[in-house]
Amino acid sequence: MKNTRRRGIVLMEILIALAVMGVGILALMQAISFLARQDENVRTHAYAVLLAENILSRRLAGELTESQGEEAGGEKTFSWQVAVENASEGLSLTNITVSWQEKRQQRKYVAAGCVALNSL
Repeated sequence: MKNTRRRGIVLMEILIALAVMGVGILALMQAISFLARQDENVRTHAYAVLLAENILSRRLAGELTESQGEEAGGEKTFSWQVAVENASEGLSLTNITVSWQEKRQQRKYVAAGCVALNSL
């Protein structure tokens, strides 16, 4: 009987292993790209939230009287608007809308209404 035990790796096995590794590396690169885009979206949205909170704080402190404006944040320009409604005597409901352009879409963040004891 002949000893038919193989030694070494066949070329076909190497090609299959390279194809599997290539697919894995491609999937990993796409995941990294997706996470980088998501990170930018989260940062932009967080900036919009902080801007709305800042505007609300400045309005409550009496430092800000404008009802709209623009602020630069990073590479984007954020537009904001303040809408005040009288909820009842001595109370007012303040909504702050922050919007920005993202690729070809207009994005918005509306801050939760704030009830203040004195009108803004």
